[in-house]
Amino acid sequence: MNWKKNSMQTMTDDFINSFNLISHTEPNRKLIVHLGEVYNKAKKRLDELTINFKMLSISSEQFEKLLQITVFCHDFGKSSIFFQDKLHKKTLTQKEKKLSEHGLISAFFGYFIAIESFVFDKRVASFVFMVIRYHHLDLDNAETMQTVDKEAINNVLKIFEGVKKNSSEVDAMYHHFLGIN
Repeated sequence: MNWKKNSMQTMTDDFINSFNLISHTEPNRKLIVHLGEVYNKAKKRLDELTINFKMLSISSEQFEKLLQITVFCHDFGKSSIFFQDKLHKKTLTQKEKKLSEHGLISAFFGYFIAIESFVFDKRVASFVFMVIRYHHLDLDNAETMQTVDKEAINNVLKIFEGVKKNSSEVDAMYHHFLGIN
C-alpha cells in the first residue's frame, strides 16, 4: 500500500471525528491523528538518512514498510478499554495499571502484522517487536524487558479482550493505515 494514498492530508475532519480512541489527554489527541503524526515525523527522518539497504539485505521499499508497521502498531494497546479508562482516571489500582500497559501487546501485534500481513520472516519481525517493545523504555531496563513471564502473557490476553471491545474502530484504523482487515 502506498502511504501517500492514505496520508494525513486525506483524513478529513469527518473521518477523524468518526474515531473516539484517544492516545493522550494533554492535549486531548485522537489515536488515529497521533499515529499519522508519528509516521510523518518518522518518514521525514528516514528520508533525511543515507542508508545502505544492500548492506542490510533489504530493499528501501521493504524498510519503509517495516517503518509503517512499526509506527502504526506501536500504540495498538492504547485501543484497549483499559488504556482508554486510564486516561480518565486520577488513580489506578495495581491491576488497572498492569492492564493499561500498551507496550507488550503492541509489540506482539506488530510482530504478527509483519509476518501474517506482509510476509516478513521471523528475524525481521523480531526487529519490529523489539523496537515497539522498547519505544518508551530506558535502555537501562532492557535486560529486564527481554523476559516475558506467564503473568505478562496473561495480561496481554486480557488486554487483547479489551481491544476487541473497540474492534470496529481498530479495524478501520489499520485498514486506513496499512490496508489490512
